[in-house]
Amino acid sequence: MAVSGKIKTFPLTDLFQWISLSRKSGVLRISCGDYLIQVYFRKGVLVSATSTEPSRRFGQHLLARGFLDEARLRLALTHQEKAEGERLLGDVLQQLNLLDQEQIERALRERAAEIVYDLFLLEDGVFFFEEREGIPDNLVPINLNIDSLILEGVRRKDEWERIRQLLPDDTIRLRVVPKPAAPAGEATELRRKILSLSDRDYSIGEIGMHTRRSAFDVYFEVFRLIKEGVMAIVTPVAPKAPPAPAEPDTRRFEAEIRNLAKGCLYQSAWALLRDMQGKLVNPDDLRDVERWLLEHENVFLRRKYTDSDVPAMSGPPEKVRREKLSPREGFLLSRLGAGVTVKDLCQVMPLAEIEILRLLDSLERKGVISLPSRTSGSGPAG
Repeated sequence: MAVSGKIKTFPLTDLFQWISLSRKSGVLRISCGDYLIQVYFRKGVLVSATSTEPSRRFGQHLLARGFLDEARLRLALTHQEKAEGERLLGDVLQQLNLLDQEQIERALRERAAEIVYDLFLLEDGVFFFEEREGIPDNLVPINLNIDSLILEGVRRKDEWERIRQLLPDDTIRLRVVPKPAAPAGEATELRRKILSLSDRDYSIGEIGMHTRRSAFDVYFEVFRLIKEGVMAIVTPVAPKAPPAPAEPDTRRFEAEIRNLAKGCLYQSAWALLRDMQGKLVNPDDLRDVERWLLEHENVFLRRKYTDSDVPAMSGPPEKVRREKLSPREGFLLSRLGAGVTVKDLCQVMPLAEIEILRLLDSLERKGVISLPSRTSGSGPAG
């Protein structure tokens, strides 16, 4: 038996309860944007969960929770690549004596739970449940109670709606109040990191990147710190955009998008495409040009940046501070160092490879980084 639908019309809480009460075995696939989440069940019990979102990779979870540092993760990933056949990262970590079986199983349970909690915050997406026995060989089975997951997921959804009223986007900057009116709450590791990063004039988005924790964890802790009087918002909330005008003709804009891409002006091309999609009744009308743009950009970036390239800061810190950098650009700069290659960045950053290459391209265009070992490449032919 297969069940499919949209999250907006079939709440995931109802779906999870149906799977649990009916003692179903199978896989639930949820597609949201570019990412695919798969949740596996055995007789109504959740036994595994995976996500293609880069921040939910197992290695990223190990970094976020302090099981590993970046150097040890890169070492393990390098051994995993060189191993014959498909080796699980957990097996490699045990072989290198970096983690033991108990630590790996605990980390897997934590990550699976976080993947499921994220699902309750989704506003859109489609799902497909397929009944079947067993899970893929490359997954380690775990057992999680669905009722507990649902209760925590619903709580997070309610909290998230309250939090987003105060903190609607990741560009908001925060400051530590010199003498808070109330004593600070429990000094957790995440709280200490947030307070430390706020002293560096980071936005909430940059704080999230540096802590590698889920958006909910970071926003929830910041929300508590503000309510306790320990932190305050520095930047004002941006005003809402005016209503969109009438739906335009897409053909002229498609040609403009292609011309921008052929001139390697991908950031402008994507901005125009997203703006157009927001104005159309049916954004899928631009699906073909979106696929073309992604493929064209990917070819350009892979030619421009190779795995062995070593990006470096091209100026003094004062120059960097004068540039208007995004949270992700700032995070990438913080990972640069002696001998750190493009491949190293792709291994340790919680982003998809193409997103990392886009950041490198943006920073190089701004003159913030350079590639001393070689000259920049050129884009593909149109």
